[in-house]
Amino acid sequence: MMAYMFSYYGLAAAAMLSILNYCLLGLSFEVDGYYLKSFEIWLACMVVFPGAGNVAFTLLEYRIGHRHLLSAVIENITWIPFLYVSKSINPFS
Repeated sequence: MMAYMFSYYGLAAAAMLSILNYCLLGLSFEVDGYYLKSFEIWLACMVVFPGAGNVAFTLLEYRIGHRHLLSAVIENITWIPFLYVSKSINPFS
């Protein structure tokens, strides 16, 4: 019940932080070197995490003896386009 309630707080905070992000970057205020732009976060979420996840899952299947390395690589490569499209359509799934 609390998770459901706090999801509304998260949505409200996201709305306010989006407006703050627009003000900081859209109006060219000076920000420190640790502030990440939205594109960099999107790039990490869409490229780095799925890429590392596929490599890790391939090695997991190979190490536990569930598949041979080549067959695990081929199956994970065949799933990349589907997963990329499904994350692009609904990034919260």
